[in-house]
Amino acid sequence: MPKRKPLNIVFASAEINPFSKTGGLGDVAGALPPAIKEQGHELFVFTPLHMKVDVKTNKLKIIKRLIPLEIGGKRFFFNIWQGKLASNVPVFLIDNYDLFKSRHNLYGYPKDGNFRYYFFNKAILKAVQVLKIKPNIIHCHDWHVGLIPNLLQRDENRAYFHETATVVTIHNILFQQAIHTTKMYKADKGSGIPKEDRRSIKKLNFLLRGILYADSISTVSHQYAQEIQTEDFGNGLEEHLYKRRKRLFGILNGIDYSNFDPRHDKYIKHNYHLSDLHIKRRNKSFLQKKLGLDIDDNVPIIGMATRITEQKGFELLFKIINQLMTMHLQLVIVGSGQEEYEKLITKYHKKYPKKIGIHLQFSEEIASWIYAGSDIFLMPSRFEPCGLGQMIALRFGTIPVVHEVGGLAETIKDYNPTKKTGNGFTFKNYTPMDMLSAITRALETFKYRDRWDKLMRSSMKQSYSWELPAEQYVKLYRFALAKHRKYPVVKFKIDKKLATKINK
Repeated sequence: MPKRKPLNIVFASAEINPFSKTGGLGDVAGALPPAIKEQGHELFVFTPLHMKVDVKTNKLKIIKRLIPLEIGGKRFFFNIWQGKLASNVPVFLIDNYDLFKSRHNLYGYPKDGNFRYYFFNKAILKAVQVLKIKPNIIHCHDWHVGLIPNLLQRDENRAYFHETATVVTIHNILFQQAIHTTKMYKADKGSGIPKEDRRSIKKLNFLLRGILYADSISTVSHQYAQEIQTEDFGNGLEEHLYKRRKRLFGILNGIDYSNFDPRHDKYIKHNYHLSDLHIKRRNKSFLQKKLGLDIDDNVPIIGMATRITEQKGFELLFKIINQLMTMHLQLVIVGSGQEEYEKLITKYHKKYPKKIGIHLQFSEEIASWIYAGSDIFLMPSRFEPCGLGQMIALRFGTIPVVHEVGGLAETIKDYNPTKKTGNGFTFKNYTPMDMLSAITRALETFKYRDRWDKLMRSSMKQSYSWELPAEQYVKLYRFALAKHRKYPVVKFKIDKKLATKINK
């Protein structure tokens, strides 16, 4: 069989680690392109030049200046800066001072948030032409760039991109446009090419447009792909996704082990591995000291490193926290989010200062302390498209307790002490008592340290690298190309089994 030609892939995301990051999207966008390039394909990554992007640290250079872009009869301009990811993957940063460089945050501007990213979508298509890139695929990540498949229908784009297929990846269907989904405009019917006046742009549902116009749609776990076709998880888009279900696939995220590995993590006090797992206990003592807790290796620490929002299960936690505090454990939380939740966490910290340690501002450094120093990692999300925290925790030998939903259900299997199978503790029903039951089973297992040690070791051997997801995405690209060209010669099927391998 002749070898297939390499693909030219344009990769578009509002955030890309290490240039900018607010969460898992940035991690995925920074790690997946190099993994795909390792398979012999060409990647061209596009992202905005946000205020928080450090030009000097990232060794950026400006390569194109004052490129004109017309929107609604008004002329705008942007510059293009260039940097690179691992494996020399080029990154092109779209620079417009008023819309991106002058803003303190990546998101959170409902007044003109849609316009900012409408500009970004159009600027990517213009930049691709200016740079003379001929993409086979444009891979659009989340709502921020979901409009690209729709914009390719415009006459001005058809000639250049007529052989370009599009893939839209949904990282979290809760977010569909600059306005939060609960306050979302209902006027956008998703049909036709959008008008360019600001009022019309403000009402666009970017993610809906991506779902309707993309050649293929993916999301970040197989189970989440099934869930978002239902009313409970679809956030109003379930009917559209169900209609396009033959183009919808789930590909489980990986994690970058060059960043998340206790052997090399630059933030933890004592690096360790399977061969010297006893060193993990030193990180536990360090964590207890730093967060003002009693230093005691026999007290199991439950850690959370997360956004502090309703999605992440804090409603359940608050309903059982007083009961938890009667048990032999300590609780540590790092993250930021909803103000009312932060106030409640602070209240409980003051009530139980020797049992609850907190840092209510997300810090990668302190998150690493929690992964390395905790015994149990709590992730009781109401919904979770994929989740990276549970996979990171496994590599650090910190056993997850999770709600069986989305990517959590795919990566964490309930521990069976008789059969000695499983890599964590799970609960099916989203109730406080079910979560408490899973935590209690974990605490009881912790008492048997030999058994716990074996569970830690087997969990640390599991690998969720980007190698297999990258292979799956390349297959998805070829599927999208076949559909775009209307030649149904490519079949694509996701392996529903856990994409794991033993870390030798």
